[in-house]
Amino acid sequence: MSKLFWLISCLMAVGFYAELCETSSVDRIEGAALKIATFNVQIFGSKKMANTLVREILVKVILRYDIILIQEIRSKRDRPINLLFADVNRVSSPPGVYKMALSVRLGRTASKEQYAFLYRSDKVTVTDSYLYHDNQDTFQREPFVVRFQAKGAYVSDFAMAAIHTSPKAAELEIDHLVDVYDDIVQRWQLRDVMILGDYNAGCSYVTRSEWRKIRLATDKRFYWLFSDLMDTTVAKSDCPYDRMVVAGYNMTRGIFPDSAYVFNYKDAYGLSQNEVHYPYTTIRGFDGVIDDSITMLLLINILHYCFLQAEKVSDHWPIEIQFKDSTYRDEEQFFQESVTVTIRDKRISKVSEDQLFVMSSENPLLSQGFTAKTTYNKRGMENIIISKETVSVGEARDAVKTFRETYPKLVSSSQEAVSKRKIGQLTQVGDADCVARQHETTVYQMLSNTCHDVKVKEIYSVQLVCNVPLGLCEINVEAAN
Repeated sequence: MSKLFWLISCLMAVGFYAELCETSSVDRIEGAALKIATFNVQIFGSKKMANTLVREILVKVILRYDIILIQEIRSKRDRPINLLFADVNRVSSPPGVYKMALSVRLGRTASKEQYAFLYRSDKVTVTDSYLYHDNQDTFQREPFVVRFQAKGAYVSDFAMAAIHTSPKAAELEIDHLVDVYDDIVQRWQLRDVMILGDYNAGCSYVTRSEWRKIRLATDKRFYWLFSDLMDTTVAKSDCPYDRMVVAGYNMTRGIFPDSAYVFNYKDAYGLSQNEVHYPYTTIRGFDGVIDDSITMLLLINILHYCFLQAEKVSDHWPIEIQFKDSTYRDEEQFFQESVTVTIRDKRISKVSEDQLFVMSSENPLLSQGFTAKTTYNKRGMENIIISKETVSVGEARDAVKTFRETYPKLVSSSQEAVSKRKIGQLTQVGDADCVARQHETTVYQMLSNTCHDVKVKEIYSVQLVCNVPLGLCEINVEAAN
């Protein structure tokens, strides 16, 4: 029997790591600079880490994100979370890229919990952290605050405060998260903050009538990314327990509001409902000698028995958001509600004056409806301007594409992408108000998708302006009201 036991264990282990090797690339979502999530794993400890299939799902989920908060770590020692951390780094791309910020054990009772931020060190670094000093003993588990610096993200310096409220005191604890925010601002002079975790913010724990008593909901400094309409639970109940709340100028403008959603790993990984509640991997032994002829039958019976020993991954789905990348911030530095929008790429290499002279004398675009103009100063040639008058958004985007294809050394792919996006934004109806309400009974503010849009404009010209002395080019989009 011992041979059969070890055979099954080995097969499951091999399958686990083979599957992880396949998921390290396909489970990552490309497009935004940072992907952030919070996940209450629910009573995470040695028991879950002993379950190979549960470990597989946890690793696959973690690999999706650049920063993920893991909650409800209840082991007496750090070994289970360290094993999970090692599993993630074993199959990450590149290997070993994740780091971890782990809190001390927290709680008033013997059943204490820890928070853990797992993050990609090639995307962000941790510059500081602390445990909120709860003088009034308001929180069952004090918020764990970590300060991050991001590389290439719209929000380059921000803090994240982890919270898992006590269900019996959810209203009180959520209210006092305003004090946590004020403490962060006072300590670090930093206003860009996200407070995330299991708020227990719904159903019987926080009723509709109680919301108006909660400062985090009524204080207009804060914006909620998930409304009461969002179900974050795996169970049959429909409860919006898990939340993300943000504050600060850069933070509120640096998040794609429509990127906030629940990650249903059951559907994403093609799991059945039974598979969401994963089995124990422990197999009880049998007395006697196992005959080879009945090995397969016993194996089937054993596996069937294991599946009856259901172990939940969690009663919560992970919830996630995406940060915008730095091109949005660069865009805002040059963008105003004016006639001309300028898109530069400071990273592009300079070119010689000789290469630019050719644009004014031998320009292939002149036969395609483009015009060329040269300006001079006292020292000689200053700018070469290639223009295309346009009557539609499609023509304007095609002109930008032509600039990139014709002059790949002068126009970067980033310039092309940002220019096309800005052309689309210039022709949309804008709303200067970043506040949107889900429905009349919602007390708290929600981010809208129109924070960066402007009044309706008509694109009438796209230009490639190359400064000869500097050897650099920029794209100008000209628009009229």
